[in-house]
Amino acid sequence: MDNHAIGRSKEWTEDGLAYSEVVAQEYNNCSFSSGFVDGAPHGDIIYLKLERCGKVDTFLLLRPDEVAALAWCLTGVLYSHHIEDVRDGTDDTHQTDPQPG
Repeated sequence: MDNHAIGRSKEWTEDGLAYSEVVAQEYNNCSFSSGFVDGAPHGDIIYLKLERCGKVDTFLLLRPDEVAALAWCLTGVLYSHHIEDVRDGTDDTHQTDPQPG
């Protein structure tokens, strides 16, 4: 993940709003990025952009509470999936060293 707040911010203006990218996660065929929006009529606004093969699939303008709700939902589903693996005995993310005898 690139944290652009540390020095390489991407900025652009569109439809009277100024966008400033703060973080981005890039993969071979897609990327996720998010940042701040200045000039929005409803105060603090954060954008979330999802791109696939160079095309913007999703572009959301969100309030901070909506961002927190998305993070909570997505974290919850990851945690639930992990717990299912632990219960089923298929979790291999925590390798433990044998205890000294």
